[in-house]
Amino acid sequence: MIEAFHLHVVPMLEGRNFTGRFPDFRRIAAESVHLLSFHFARHKPAYAVEISCAPLSGLTVAGNVVPAEELTAWHVAGPARFRIGPDFPDQWFSFKLPLFSMGDPYKKAALAVIPFIEKQAELWWKEASAFTRSG
Repeated sequence: MIEAFHLHVVPMLEGRNFTGRFPDFRRIAAESVHLLSFHFARHKPAYAVEISCAPLSGLTVAGNVVPAEELTAWHVAGPARFRIGPDFPDQWFSFKLPLFSMGDPYKKAALAVIPFIEKQAELWWKEASAFTRSG
């Protein structure tokens, strides 16, 4: 599954000016830092994608300043993160390997997130950026 992300999703993120490495990516935008992190389910073959915004000045986490260039979605408090996907509020992308499969189910599961990054995430970042401007 991780290989499918590297082949199909990471290049798309890089094309949208994201930096970082799997599973955590960030984009320094004009008004805020856009954050995106992948998370695998512990007990089922599925993944989730959480997004958040942070000020350009970074965040203080547990008394330590984390600069914008090192932030991940996990640095932002839970209520300020949003999980993108098809089934609100339980936004998981399944990659269960069926007994008989046509094509690559991992590629299919990785590609499934792209429309949600393009639509849900980009809209959410645009709206959230107004609230996270650094002073």
